[in-house]
Amino acid sequence: HLHGGINKFRELSGYNFSMYEKYISKLQSYCRKRGHNSEKIIKSILQDYCSIHNLSDPKYNVKLAKGNIIEFVCDTNKIIGIDVTNTEKKQSVSGKWTKKKYQNFLDELWVVVFSDSFTKEDYTKWNNESPDNVKIFSVYEFLKELDYSIDENTKSKIDKYNSCTFHTKEQFKSGYKL
Repeated sequence: HLHGGINKFRELSGYNFSMYEKYISKLQSYCRKRGHNSEKIIKSILQDYCSIHNLSDPKYNVKLAKGNIIEFVCDTNKIIGIDVTNTEKKQSVSGKWTKKKYQNFLDELWVVVFSDSFTKEDYTKWNNESPDNVKIFSVYEFLKELDYSIDENTKSKIDKYNSCTFHTKEQFKSGYKL
């Protein structure tokens, strides 16, 4: 699914895509790739954090219930599930507790958002409507919560994924910095 999924298969099979279908296929592929890369950054941070604090390694892609899989679960003195999202849409953040109901299986649910366009006012608004055991963080708020410092290379990657969108990705490829 990281390589274009069914739409890529249809394209290779000779299916004639409309311009809209090609756009949606490329957008979906980009979003999956961006999400995967953001998760890799958080995975690396969590592994290092757990190692530093002598905690057991975080568990990855944990099945909480049928059809309900969360990216990371850390066992500190409580069970914390961490969901990483690149969303620019507030509704899909609230879907983590209204549709997925991750918080019902965990002591705490932390939603880590990679996006420059998701503002502090959005966090406050949506967090007020979320259950008590749900916390929403920008990636930098997440690092502050952990009291974790990152190197310049990791900071550069985070900044890129925070500000790069499907519509600005070509500028990043050519080295142009927003």
